[in-house]
Amino acid sequence: QDLNIIMATTARKRGLAGNAGGSRPWLSSRNSALRAREARGKNEKVGILFGPETSGLTTEDLSVADLLLYIPTLPSFRALNLAQAVTVVSSEMYAVRQDDDNETESTSKDATSSGSTELATRGNVDRLLEEIEQKIAGSRRFKDPKSAASMLRAIAGRVENPKLTVREIRLFYGILEALQLSDEEKSQ
Repeated sequence: QDLNIIMATTARKRGLAGNAGGSRPWLSSRNSALRAREARGKNEKVGILFGPETSGLTTEDLSVADLLLYIPTLPSFRALNLAQAVTVVSSEMYAVRQDDDNETESTSKDATSSGSTELATRGNVDRLLEEIEQKIAGSRRFKDPKSAASMLRAIAGRVENPKLTVREIRLFYGILEALQLSDEEKSQ
């Protein structure tokens, strides 16, 4: 009731009538994040509606939305599980927010040398993806190989973003290290 804009996630295009009688906008996760930024600039509140993993949102659920949000994926892998969908959408929202913060942040030598605004190279990203793939393959957390492959695709979709900074790459390595330590503690 206190939201100005409701975004509903869906993997399927549907011909739904919009609130004003026209077709609802169908925006990618990145464009939805940009639309949310625009709304924040107008002091509007935005909500994102996610559906259950097994069936997604119903047509009735989607009818309350102002726009439909989709996550670009390979056609053969349209549906993501709920955790992956929330991760991707949250990551896009965060990336847009970081872009805004970086534009207003001063470009001092200290900030650049710490890697906070320095863009990662393709080599940095490729090495990180290889490390993530090795950790997932060696993890006991994924009993089903399909789950591991699905998780890797979701992570790769975000990590391959060309605007990752060196600092963000370091953050991913920190997460991997924490997961490894957690696995080692559980095995003791």
